[in-house]
Amino acid sequence: MGNTGNSDAPHLHVQVITDNPAVLGGEGYPIVYRSFNVTGRFDEDTITGTFFSKPIPQQDRLMENDVVVSLP
Repeated sequence: MGNTGNSDAPHLHVQVITDNPAVLGGEGYPIVYRSFNVTGRFDEDTITGTFFSKPIPQQDRLMENDVVVSLP
């Protein structure tokens, strides 16, 4: 996790499976998570986060962009 490259806020990159063995030449495949909780949203324009009063459980889904999550 970090705030490197062209970004305004800390974020996590995960690339487990790619279509090419070259690290910089491969495209990552989408990862479906067994379970996670959406705990908030991040607004890139204002660089602010909104946290929900109750986490929203998710199962067998892709993560959307700009969400704050907790993993079991």
